[in-house]
Amino acid sequence: MALIYKGINLSAAGGTDSKDLKVSIDDTTADFLESKIVVGSTKLTKQTLDPGANETLELDVDETEIDHDALLNYEVDEHRPLDDASTTTTSLWSSDKIQTELDGKINAATPMTDNKIVKSVGTSGIDVEATGIDVDDLNNVTGINDLTIDGDLTVNGTTTTVSSTTLEVTDANVLVNNGGDQASADAQDAGLTVEMSDATDAIIGYDSTTTSKFKAGEVGSAHEIVTTNHSQTIINKTINVDNNTVSNIETDNLKAGVLETDLNNVVDNTKLAGAQAIKDYVAQEIATKDEASEISYDNTTSGLTATDVQAAIDETEGRLDTAESTLATHIGAGSGKHAASQITNTPAGNIAATDVQAAINELDTEKYAAADFDSDFDTRLATKTTDDLTEGTNEYYTTEKAQDAVGLILTDTASVDFNYDDTTPQITATVLPAGVDHDSLNNYVAAEHVDHNTVSITGSGGLGGGGTIAANRSLNLDFTNLASETSIEGVDQVAIYDDSAGAHRKVPMSSITGANDSAGDLNEGSFALTDSASGASVTGFAFANADVRSFEALVSVEIDADTDLFEQFEIEGVQRGADWNISISSLGDESLVEFDISAAGQITYSSGSYTGFVSGTIKYRAKTTSV
Repeated sequence: MALIYKGINLSAAGGTDSKDLKVSIDDTTADFLESKIVVGSTKLTKQTLDPGANETLELDVDETEIDHDALLNYEVDEHRPLDDASTTTTSLWSSDKIQTELDGKINAATPMTDNKIVKSVGTSGIDVEATGIDVDDLNNVTGINDLTIDGDLTVNGTTTTVSSTTLEVTDANVLVNNGGDQASADAQDAGLTVEMSDATDAIIGYDSTTTSKFKAGEVGSAHEIVTTNHSQTIINKTINVDNNTVSNIETDNLKAGVLETDLNNVVDNTKLAGAQAIKDYVAQEIATKDEASEISYDNTTSGLTATDVQAAIDETEGRLDTAESTLATHIGAGSGKHAASQITNTPAGNIAATDVQAAINELDTEKYAAADFDSDFDTRLATKTTDDLTEGTNEYYTTEKAQDAVGLILTDTASVDFNYDDTTPQITATVLPAGVDHDSLNNYVAAEHVDHNTVSITGSGGLGGGGTIAANRSLNLDFTNLASETSIEGVDQVAIYDDSAGAHRKVPMSSITGANDSAGDLNEGSFALTDSASGASVTGFAFANADVRSFEALVSVEIDADTDLFEQFEIEGVQRGADWNISISSLGDESLVEFDISAAGQITYSSGSYTGFVSGTIKYRAKTTSV
C-alpha cells in the first residue's frame, strides 16, 4: 500500500496574522511553507495536500531513486528483505512467521501405533493419522494394498512372488537368466514354466543341445521348437497343404513308388504321373485316332446318315454331285424356262395378270389406252385438292398466295415495325418507343411526370446520404459530421432501438448515465499491468484538467504469479490548476503496486518483481465533479 506522509501545517497564532515563514532570523524573505521547504534531490518528493482547506505538506521518499546497494556500509550477505507475506530465495521470515508456519504445517497423529507409517488427512496439509502399513525393526513392510511406482523398482532377494489375477507387462522383451551364462540357462531350463495343480507342469525353456535352442511341452517330455530356417527333422505331423505353400520339391524328395513313369502299367490315384509318361501316353492315344474314319460324327442335326467324319464327307460330296446335275439339266432345257411368262406375278391395284409377261401386256394394251386413261385420270383427280399441287404461276388463289398478299402490303411507321415470316407463317407488329410521343398520350398530366435526374433527396439534421430519385437511395446517421457535444445533461435525448417493442424510441441521458452523473465519470475499465514497471500510464485511467475538479476512484489489482495477490485501492484526487493532489488507502494483500498522478491528470503505476509472474490486471471506475 502506498505510504502518504502528512506534512506540518504551520500558521500564525490566529486572526489575520501573516502565515509566511522565514527559514532563520537572518532570512531576508518570508514565504509560505511549501516554498521554503525544498527537496535536495530526486530521492524526495514534495506536494501540498488538501489545497485551499486543511492543507498539509507531504514529503515522501522515492524508493526508486535510492540505490540500496550503494548505501554506506552495505554488505550484501547482511541484507536480506524481511518479508512475511511471500516466499522467495532471497527474503527472510521473522521468528514469529517461522513459528506460525511450523505450527500450521503438521499436527501430531493420535492415537499413535508402533511401527505404523502416517499420512496427511484432508487438504490442509497439517493433520496426519496412522495408516495400516507396518515397517518393523528389520525394515520389513506389510499392509500395502494398491501400489503405484512412477520410477524404477529394484527387488533384491532370493524369491519374488507375485500373487496377481492379471499380470500386465509393458516391456516387449522380458529378460531372464540375468547375469547368467549358457550353463545356468541349460541347468534351469531358462524360460517360462506353467504350474498345474491337476496335471503335469508345462515349460517353454532354453536347451542348448537342440538346433533351435528352445523346447516346449510338459516338463520331462518337452521337445524342440520348430523354426523357419534351421535344419530340422519333423515327424508325426499332418501338413494342410491347402493353407500352405510347399516349395523346392524335386523327384528325389518323393518316396519310392509315388512317381509313375509308365502309364501303360496298372495305375491308381495314389501315384503321380511323370511328364514324359503323360507325353508318351497322349502321343499313343492320338496315333489311334489319326484317320477321319476313326473320328466319330454326330448326325443329329445335319440330316446325314453317316456316323464318322469320313462317311459324312463322302455323303456330303454325293449330295453335291446330285444338285450339280439337276441344275445343269434345268439350265440346258432352253430359254423357255427363263421367259417372263414363267415368272409369277402377284396382282395389285388395277393389274389382274398373274405372271410378269401378262402384267406387261395388260399395262401396254389396256391401261394406257386413251379411254381407260381418261377415265382412270378423272377418278384419281377427283381425290385431289389444290394442296396436292406444287405452287408456281397457277392462277388459282391459295392460302400461300393470300398470306403473301397480306404480308407484302404491310407498311412500317415511325411507331410500329411489321415483320412477315413466310416460313412460320406469322405477322408480328412491334411498337417502337422512339416513335411514340409521351406527351401526346391519352390522359397525360404534365405535373405527374418529372425528370428523376432533377429531383433529389438530401439528408439533414444529422442524416447523410441521398441523391436523385433516378436510383434507390439510402439515408444514414452521419456521425462524422455531427457537431460535438461537450456538455451532456440529463434532459438530453438519445435514439435507441427498443427490442421488446420492435420500434425506435428516444430516452433522456439521465436514464442511461444517471441524473447526477458528471461528464468526467469513468465507467469500469481494465488494464494489463507488467511486473517491474516504473511510472507507467494506466491507459484510460485519466482525468481531463479542463473538465474534472475532483474524483473518487475504486481500483482493484490482481497479480497472477507463484503467489497470487489481490488488493483494493480507494484513490481521491483534486485538481489544483497546475497539478493534482491525491490520497490513497487500500486493503487486502500487499500487491507491491503504487499509484501516482501526472500534472495532466494521468494515473500512473509502479509494480514489483513477482516470482513466477504470469499476468496482472488493474480495474478501475471513478465518480467526478466538474471544473
